[in-house]
Amino acid sequence: MTKELVRIAPNAPTNVADLQRLGALLSASGYFKDARDMAQAAVKIQAGAELGIPPVAAMSSIYIVEGKPTLSAVLMGALVKRSGRYNYRVTAHDNDHCTIVFTEDKEQIGVSTFTYEDAQAAGVTRNQTWTKYRRNMLFARAMSNGCRWYCPDVFGGPIYTPEELGEQRVNADGEVQVIEAQKPAAPAVAPVIEQPQQITETELRAAIGAELTRLRLEGEERKRTVVEVLGYRPLTVDDLKTVLETLKEYPTPAGQE
Repeated sequence: MTKELVRIAPNAPTNVADLQRLGALLSASGYFKDARDMAQAAVKIQAGAELGIPPVAAMSSIYIVEGKPTLSAVLMGALVKRSGRYNYRVTAHDNDHCTIVFTEDKEQIGVSTFTYEDAQAAGVTRNQTWTKYRRNMLFARAMSNGCRWYCPDVFGGPIYTPEELGEQRVNADGEVQVIEAQKPAAPAVAPVIEQPQQITETELRAAIGAELTRLRLEGEERKRTVVEVLGYRPLTVDDLKTVLETLKEYPTPAGQE
């Protein structure tokens, strides 16, 4: 009797509005560098829900490469074992090859082997990930091939590791290491110094006249007031400014407020 696959994604959003809200919240947290906006986070959360992976785990372990959701080989293996129908065991693993036997309901259904010669033929061995983590990459390719060949229904179709689709920023566990770009320093901005507003001699004389009128000074009184401020000498622009500032300090005569 064949068992049905059961996928359960705890706390997964049940509608688009909830998906958008959760995506916005998780992206705004800043903890997931490859999903910095609501739409990117929502895609990862939804992809996880379809695989039975809860939201935060999906944000941490699902990577969108070339428009396709990808998983680390370790997570692929975990989903295979969790399926209740399929299982696997590693029968050989060294620097030259990795062999994984896949079973369904405890019966062997296939063997997936990936060798270093296969990697060389594929032209991937110059990738620094293969240079640093050769055995890990052999396991990852054997696992992803086996998942596609023998239990694609666990994933709803073909599934890939990030490295298979060309992502080179992966660690020993096949997880993408996103390095946040440094933002360029903002250029120094010189403080804006407000220049005093220039006033012409004509404007100064008009303003002084307005002040004298405010003070109800006419004829000789007007002249005498200016003389009292500056004395008897020709008036320069600076003199006119002094007169104006002095007149502004005089109180307005009663009844003229």
